[in-house]
Amino acid sequence: MGNYANLTLAYDKEENSRLDFEKHYISPKYIIPLFWTAFFKVEHIVEKDIEGGPYYYFEATKADAMSNFEARMHLFFKWYGQEVFELSKEFFQSIFSFDYTYIMLDVDDILGMSVEYPATIVSLQQVQELIDCFDDSIDAIEQKMLPSLDDINEDLNSWLVGLDDEYP
Repeated sequence: MGNYANLTLAYDKEENSRLDFEKHYISPKYIIPLFWTAFFKVEHIVEKDIEGGPYYYFEATKADAMSNFEARMHLFFKWYGQEVFELSKEFFQSIFSFDYTYIMLDVDDILGMSVEYPATIVSLQQVQELIDCFDDSIDAIEQKMLPSLDDINEDLNSWLVGLDDEYP
C-alpha cells in the first residue's frame, strides 16, 4: 500500500479519463492537503462497490468545487492568517485554470493506514470527517480536527497544496 491521497482532474467520470499525468494528477504521500478537502461537501462522497465492501471517494464538478472552495477561503484566514489566505487564493487560481469537468479525491489509500484489514476499505465516517472541519460553527483547530499553524509552517506546500519543494 502506498499511503497516498490522489487528486484527479478529468473530463468525465471514467477511470481512464485522467488528463496529462504530470499536470493533472497529484499524489502526495502520508498527507491529505487541506486545500483539497475544501472542494467537497458530504453530498460529493461517492460509494463504489468493490470486492470486499464499499469504496468511498469524493467527486464534484469543477463548478461545484470552485464554489465550495471560494465559500471556504475565509476560513483559511481565520485559522492560519494572511499568508495562508494568500496561498489559498493562488491555489484557487492555479487549480481552476486547467480545462476539466470533474475533480476527484481518492483518500482510501491514505486513510487505510489507520483501518484494520481490509485496509483498502475506509469507512464512510472517516471520509465525512475530512470535511467536517469546514463547519464554521466549530473551532476545528482547537478540536484537533486540523493541524496548528506551527505544524503547517514547517512545510506549507505539503500541508495545504500537496506539493513538496522537490515537485517540478
